[in-house]
Amino acid sequence: MIFLFAAIVGLVFGASVQYLGSMSWLGAWTATAAQMSAPWLILPFVFGITQQRRWRAAALGLSVTFSALRGYWAMTYSPMEIHPWTFDRFTSGMVAVTTRGWFNRWSSSPVW
Repeated sequence: MIFLFAAIVGLVFGASVQYLGSMSWLGAWTATAAQMSAPWLILPFVFGITQQRRWRAAALGLSVTFSALRGYWAMTYSPMEIHPWTFDRFTSGMVAVTTRGWFNRWSSSPVW
């Protein structure tokens, strides 16, 4: 159950960071805040400290990090960014962005 919660929080976190970076009308601080690495380190740490066993904490930290990366890359292809909304094109593009290429190679670990 905690892994499902971590996956959902990770997806939302990654998508939020990507979207924050595109909100330039709020000022230059949004791009700066979206490019900071500290939140990406705090997220798996916060989930990891909830566990008593080291291997489970590491697995949970990796899971939330990979989910956040998937959310980040999924948001880059979303209609909120520059891509037009047609269901077929959006769905196939979203699947391609989140499951193929270099990302799939790194995220296909036994933890995931």
